[in-house]
Amino acid sequence: MNAEDYLNQLQRMDMQIQHLTDQIEMLKTKATKVNHAFEGDKVQGSRALDPMGEAVIAYVDKQRELEELVRKDLKIRGEIISMIESLQDHMQEAVIYDRYVKYMTISETAMDQGISFSWVKVCTKLGLQEIQKKLDAVTKSSQ
Repeated sequence: MNAEDYLNQLQRMDMQIQHLTDQIEMLKTKATKVNHAFEGDKVQGSRALDPMGEAVIAYVDKQRELEELVRKDLKIRGEIISMIESLQDHMQEAVIYDRYVKYMTISETAMDQGISFSWVKVCTKLGLQEIQKKLDAVTKSSQ
């Protein structure tokens, strides 16, 4: 995995968490708005499915999925932040943190760090190169 993909895992996981949260909210709304229509006795056919019950089951399943995803996110987030904090150059560390943990644009990072737009690009490139070396070393040692 290249350094940029490694760091972008955070943003992808945050998007997944947001999508799952949106789905849970939608299921919660559906579960509270389901009306029970009473029907006469049915002589033939299968048992009618309970829409509220189904919505509640789907809600609980998505809640569990979200909890698992959040645990995974916290683990990966911790690993990535440790990797960023291991950078030797503190400006590269600050720039990479702003760009990949706080999801700041180059302009926002330049303003936040009080450096030029072009220096943000240089620090990003050098920081990514150092992280790539560390990732390559980890991959090589695990083989």
